[in-house]
Amino acid sequence: LVAEFPKGRFLTQAQLQRALLAAEGKRFQEAAALLTPLADDAAVPADLAPALLQTLADALERGGDAAGALARYGQLRTRFPQSEYAAPAAIKQAYAEAQTGRRTRAAELYREAATLAKTPRVAAEARFQLGQTLAADGQSKAAAQAFADLRQHHPGDPRLRDAARAAAWACHDAGDYEGALAWIPA
Repeated sequence: LVAEFPKGRFLTQAQLQRALLAAEGKRFQEAAALLTPLADDAAVPADLAPALLQTLADALERGGDAAGALARYGQLRTRFPQSEYAAPAAIKQAYAEAQTGRRTRAAELYREAATLAKTPRVAAEARFQLGQTLAADGQSKAAAQAFADLRQHHPGDPRLRDAARAAAWACHDAGDYEGALAWIPA
């Protein structure tokens, strides 16, 4: 299809499908090569552009190009903030920032992800990671608040169980002993 109709209206869909198949076969460089020429093309339909950027970023990341992946996640977040892919892209960027010691930037991105999230699960993950990052940065009061927000907004999420120990310590370190006890299972 691509070879026969290089200017056809289904070019983006065809390239996206080819890239997905390549990635499924663990041919990440091939997947990235198929999508890179389309990533900055203004002619790509707006309903496909976020999925294209997400697929490209994922292929770059899985292929070992972390810097390229982060750049594409950032592009996705800024160009399409209302897309369902924006919050997961912010979470991926935040995680990378936290791993390199830039926790303040990571916290900003996690907050953004919680706001942009289209599903409760993604919002809960962002709030959990925010709490973890703030706790690791020694910001106990802010971490305790992030964990409290997680509990308030996502009472049934599995991350609550994962957050309990860090949340209890954050409350303790912030001087909120009653709050710390509330995180300890009975």
